[in-house]
Amino acid sequence: MSVAGVASECRAMLARVKAAKTPSTTHLLRNGGIVNSAAIIM
Repeated sequence: MSVAGVASECRAMLARVKAAKTPSTTHLLRNGGIVNSAAIIM
């Protein structure tokens, strides 16, 4: 997967988190969870 693809996935994930407004999930993403998720997708 290209870097642009990963960035797009990250943006989509953040948008879902904002829509859900889940503090714990947002906290997890701020602590690098989003990087782990991107690695799993790849």
